[in-house]
Amino acid sequence: MANYKKNFARATYDTEGRVLTTIVSIFSTTSGTIIEVTLQGDFLTKNEDEIVHEALEQFYQDTYPNRAENEKFQKMEKVLKESTEALDTTRKTLAQSVVKEFEYETNFHDIDSKLAFLAKHLNVAYPEIEEDDEEDDKGKEEKAHETEKEPAQPENSQPVATTPLV
Repeated sequence: MANYKKNFARATYDTEGRVLTTIVSIFSTTSGTIIEVTLQGDFLTKNEDEIVHEALEQFYQDTYPNRAENEKFQKMEKVLKESTEALDTTRKTLAQSVVKEFEYETNFHDIDSKLAFLAKHLNVAYPEIEEDDEEDDKGKEEKAHETEKEPAQPENSQPVATTPLV
């Protein structure tokens, strides 16, 4: 990195004698580059390091106007990356605990409770059995038992009257 030194600093004044700006010239001790910038305000009383720092900062702002915006984007990308990594770790830990809980058969009464458990942890809608459906299922089971007891008759057939044989 280049090391800069102050070449000169001079002030510009308004009509009442107040300092408006400070014109600063700095040079690189390694490459010989000279940078001259105008700083708003009085920098004549500042030490050389502060003047060089402010001059470089002003030069970068003039030369790279999107620098601050780019730095903000870089910081946000870094924070987003760290947050994503933390979220991935949390998801993996949660998945491991869900799998462990899922493996214990005593936590579930039947397959429906297992499926409901998975649906809950995967944020998937699991269709619940409604009470009407349960009643319909019971009614169907009763009808099935009745049809087993009665002889099967075709739906179109009508009973035929029979006369006793003598």
